[in-house]
Amino acid sequence: MSKSNSLSRKRRAQRRSAHARQTRQGVASPPGEPEPAITERDHLLLSEAVVAEQCGDLRHALRCLQEVSGPAVDPWEGDLIAMIELGDQAEPWHWARFTMGAARRWILGLPIPLVARVQREIAAAAGGVTGACWHESLGWVAGTSAIPTAAASYMLFDELMIEVFLIQCAPILAKRSGDGRTWAETPGRVCELVGVDGIELRLRDRSDGSEYVARHLSELVGRSEGDLVYGHLIDVPGDPGLVFAMRPIVVDELVAQRLVRGPDEDGTFPESVESRCAALGAAVRSGERYCQSFATLADHQCVVGAGEDCEVRRGNVPLS
Repeated sequence: MSKSNSLSRKRRAQRRSAHARQTRQGVASPPGEPEPAITERDHLLLSEAVVAEQCGDLRHALRCLQEVSGPAVDPWEGDLIAMIELGDQAEPWHWARFTMGAARRWILGLPIPLVARVQREIAAAAGGVTGACWHESLGWVAGTSAIPTAAASYMLFDELMIEVFLIQCAPILAKRSGDGRTWAETPGRVCELVGVDGIELRLRDRSDGSEYVARHLSELVGRSEGDLVYGHLIDVPGDPGLVFAMRPIVVDELVAQRLVRGPDEDGTFPESVESRCAALGAAVRSGERYCQSFATLADHQCVVGAGEDCEVRRGNVPLS
């Protein structure tokens, strides 16, 4: 991709992002008028983009998104642009985060009753949570955007739909991100932040005290040693070989106790859908208090990787 084309696409993505902000803040549409409905053509373009990215044809997926006339689809465009620009330099962990983003779009777009039920139950348990709305805010950990993330987390891991996605829908993405053979077996963990050294994030599992070293993708910039987070750590090739599947949610001690659970003797989880979604909704609500204000690129020198993240390039990054 030429530098001029790259910049042009970035500008288009920025304009779409600005339009989305204005629309969601009630600036684009006159007071009292409904937001513009997505057209049938837009539905077809979005569906085509979903299939294209699952097949690894990221350029075609981006072209489809740029043809959509309705509301902007940030940060999806940004994810695609970042991966296209990385090209052959993209590592398995880049592909892993992008694959999880694609899986989230896929599962939340499925017209099946359980998806709608999970979204409803988590939103109800979140109790009108507000917080940060934009994924590109460095240090973003919770708020309204965490509700679909929590719903996707439940569907993909608790219901094991990630296995269906990797095998039946996106085997090409799975191969590029290291096969994903163990991802479906990844439990949700409440981890205590121990420290950070460059790209390595040190964590302690609250359920059994075991310690992990994960790749630090700056989603926890601004957190303090001892803070608790909930998320899924998936295996990827490389060192360190763990990465959060999606941005973890910072939680308080009471919510952490609700989220920590162990399987029955037969290896199954006895929790009902309602109680599990209630715990995830409580995590979103508890994490709202930890939201940070928007950061600018002037505050952090970063390069976009994948899955809405930035890898901080300032050596060691303090947690506080």
